[in-house]
Amino acid sequence: MILKTLVKINTVTNLSDARYASAMGVRFLGFNIHESSLDYINPQKFIEITSWVAGVSFVGEIYKPIAQDIFQHNCLSRYVLDFLETDDDELIPMLEKTNIPLILKLPLEKLFVLPFSPAINYVIIAEHNGDEQAIKQYLKQSPYKILLSENFSEPIITEYVEKKRISGICLNSGYEEKIGYKNYDSLEKILETLTVE
Repeated sequence: MILKTLVKINTVTNLSDARYASAMGVRFLGFNIHESSLDYINPQKFIEITSWVAGVSFVGEIYKPIAQDIFQHNCLSRYVLDFLETDDDELIPMLEKTNIPLILKLPLEKLFVLPFSPAINYVIIAEHNGDEQAIKQYLKQSPYKILLSENFSEPIITEYVEKKRISGICLNSGYEEKIGYKNYDSLEKILETLTVE
C-alpha cells in the first residue's frame, strides 16, 4: 500500500501493531526505550517485534522527565535504531554524538526559536494552540522536514497533506485487547484517507 505522506506510529508495544503498520505502508515505528516508562520495550522484545517487519524505520523514543537518564544506563547500545526522537531540546548536544538522526518533538512556539542542528532530520509539531497562521508561518521558514503530531484534527491533517505542506503525520498505536487481537477501525480510517488511489 502506498500512502500520500509519511506516517509514524507512536509507542508501538506489540507485534500486531508493527505488522499492521508495515502492511499499511507506514514509514516509522516508534518504541519507548527508557526502562522507567510505562510503555517501555526492552531490547529482547524490540528484536522480537522488529525482526518480523520490513520496509520501516525504527525510532527510539525518549521523553521528559527521564530522557537524560538514557545515557547513564547506556540504553542506546542495546538497540539498532534508525532515528532517535525526544521532546527535550537540551539533549540535542549529547544526542548529536550518537550519530543517529534525530526527530525533535516540541510545541510550535519552541520550534520558532530552535537553534539549527544538522543532526535533526525531522521536527514534530507537538502543540499549536489552534493558531493556523503561526503554523503556516513555521512551515514556510523551517529548515527541517515537518511531521504533525497526533494532536492535530483529521481535517487539518487532510488539508496539509493534500497541499503537500508537511512531510508526514504521527498516530498513536494503542494497546492490544488481548494477545494477537486488536480493533484497528480508527487507525484504518485515517490511513485509508491517506492511501494513493
